[in-house]
Formats: sequence, C-alpha cells, structure tokens
Amino acid sequence: GVRSLRTLEVRVQRQSENTSRLVSWLHAALHAPAPAPGSDESAVQAVLSEGFHASVQKTEGEWLAKQMPNGFGPVFSIFMKEERMARELPGRLRFFQHATSLGGVETLIEWRTMTDPTVDRRLLRISVGLENWEDLRADLVRASRELAEL
Repeated sequence: GVRSLRTLEVRVQRQSENTSRLVSWLHAALHAPAPAPGSDESAVQAVLSEGFHASVQKTEGEWLAKQMPNGFGPVFSIFMKEERMARELPGRLRFFQHATSLGGVETLIEWRTMTDPTVDRRLLRISVGLENWEDLRADLVRASRELAEL
C-alpha cells in the first residue's frame, strides 16, 4: 500500500492528462464539419453519436474547473450509433481491456448494459490508464473503421 501511494499523484496526473487529450480529440472529431472521406474524423462520426466528460461540459465548465483545478477524472462515456457497435467495439480494441469494474493503471472499457440492463444499450464507459493517449486514439480510430465497414 505504501509503495502504491508513493506514485499515486504521478499516476493520477498522467491519467487525467491522457483522458483530457483523448476526450478533446474525440470531441473535435465528433463535431468536425464535413470531414474528408477516409479521415479519422469520418471514422469516428460513422460510429459514435455522443461523448460525455467533465472537460467538454460547457454549461458547468467554470464551476467544474474550480472544483477540479488539477484536471478531470479518467472516466468518460460514449454512445455509439447502434447497439451492435457498442457490443462489438470493446472486442475490437487492442489497448482497452473489457472490464465491468473501472479503475486501475490500464485503460478499461465497459459495455454498461452487461451489468445494468436498464441503461441505453449504446452506452460504453471508458477509464483511461497510463498508456500513451495517441496509441489509444489510433486504436479507437482503427476499431471505428472496422465497425463502420460492417
């Protein structure tokens, strides 16, 4: 426990930075106007419908920034366009581990309806770990392209 606490601050900072970068990129890709065919943005727009994280919330952004001056948490949510895509995405990712309990140093993804059948079946929750955020981005783009082609 003590050894783990010695690196806790560094791990939390890295996870927060990775998440902010990944979510910022994902948000920009999702809202890019008329992306070029075959682009990363078009792959994302083909399969995702929405993404939610404190760092991209506009209505309460100032309040949240005061509450979390050192960054936001590593967990965010995405909604796929179809249930089939939400069910299949976790199995197509290489850097994301499919898990029902989020947290830890590795990036995890959960198809939420597996543990809570009352939620929207298109919902996925992601907990970003210590991996390079650009590797996570590339993994999401590759898997999105695969899903879009089905």
